[in-house]
Amino acid sequence: MSILHASSLGLVARALAGLFTKRITFATYNGLLSIAQALAGIQAIRQDAWGLAIWHAALCALFTWFWWHHGGGDGTRRRLRRLARRFQPVRRTAPQAA
Repeated sequence: MSILHASSLGLVARALAGLFTKRITFATYNGLLSIAQALAGIQAIRQDAWGLAIWHAALCALFTWFWWHHGGGDGTRRRLRRLARRFQPVRRTAPQAA
């Protein structure tokens, strides 16, 4: 068993244990599962198991979507808004004569 596969299984076990004991939120649970699926997908690519890699990529996207929409992305949204405030629109074309 490779280190990526073992890490993936360990993250899934920790996420399940944390959710059942109510030590982590649903958003954190989905974030951990997203990382676990990404690691498993990388391992599948290394083993040339492309069907399995696609499956893990789809699950990673699903768990990332759950994480983002159930409160996990709130800090990320706040940082993106703060970053976007610094940018001011600049007109890059010459004004057209009437």
